Amino acid sequence: MFIYSSSAPNDPPVIAFINSSSPSTLSVFALPPQAPNGLITSYSFYVIFENGTSRAPSGETGVLQLHGLLPYELVAIQVSANTSAGESPRSAINFTRTEEDGKLCTLDSW
Repeated sequence: MFIYSSSAPNDPPVIAFINSSSPSTLSVFALPPQAPNGLITSYSFYVIFENGTSRAPSGETGVLQLHGLLPYELVAIQVSANTSAGESPRSAINFTRTEEDGKLCTLDSW
């Protein structure tokens, strides 16, 4: 029998890359924290749109699919990782704008 204890991760996951397969879709891929302090059970994505609306989807993997975006829409994205003991700090904010032709232009990563 193994006794496994965990605590919230000390550092955030890292957004590895963002891909746009169409003018209305973004895929976000995050890498786990360097020191997860236990088993990562889910990831929480924080998304803020140019019009001020936001959403915080979560999932078991570090992959997020955003659908229904507008062409050339500005989106700010952060991610955190969760263990059974809590949530990590959020990653740096990644500002991304979709192009009309579906290509992606990264404006800045803070």
